[in-house]
Amino acid sequence: RAKAFLHSFVLPLMEQMNPIVSDPRAARRGDGKPASRLLSALLATLARDRPIELVESVIFPILTMTKTIQLKEDAHVRSIEPSRFQCELIARLLQGKGALSSTAIALLIELLHPLTSEKQPLH
Repeated sequence: RAKAFLHSFVLPLMEQMNPIVSDPRAARRGDGKPASRLLSALLATLARDRPIELVESVIFPILTMTKTIQLKEDAHVRSIEPSRFQCELIARLLQGKGALSSTAIALLIELLHPLTSEKQPLH
């Protein structure tokens, strides 16, 4: 249930911080929204109480977000870089007060850089 809540309510709030999701021209102007105090406090609480779910349902999807763009008759999928505000918020979750646990950070690294089929450890 926690993953469903995060995916349905928290992830869209994080996505709205990135202007390219709704208007690609806004990204060129450098627009974007900083996180509200409420969102920051919610994420800090989730980092403390539900770190694994937060990584799987919010942080990883934000860092690997893609968008389908229709160009004439072909649809192209392209990656969307996280906005400056999203990066600042994620950085706050990775360090300092209310930071993610080392287990959750290890999971995030594993999701971002999957181990090879030979299961070699990361260096």
